[in-house]
Amino acid sequence: MREIYEESGVKGVRIIELLGIYQYNMAPYRDEIQERYVYHLELTEPTPSTWRHWEMHSSTNKKSVTFDFYWLNLDGSDLNLAGGQGYFLPKLAHKLKKRDR
Repeated sequence: MREIYEESGVKGVRIIELLGIYQYNMAPYRDEIQERYVYHLELTEPTPSTWRHWEMHSSTNKKSVTFDFYWLNLDGSDLNLAGGQGYFLPKLAHKLKKRDR
């Protein structure tokens, strides 16, 4: 919950389930293999359709990285996100479609 707030500024969410864990090679950006935990979250408070958030640098407490956010339609069109971050979106889209039948 802390991570979603720090990275997006969104406070009102609850965890539905862990979708999975995977490793991602960050090359050529940096020499790092990330272990990523991906959760299905549900909003519990109103959230705008688009917003900007500045992640704070932990050592200086200054704004360091700007993120522009918007919602994607999980209709199966383009679920590829930068840096492999859409890895579990097809799985989530399938679960939601099955649930809504």
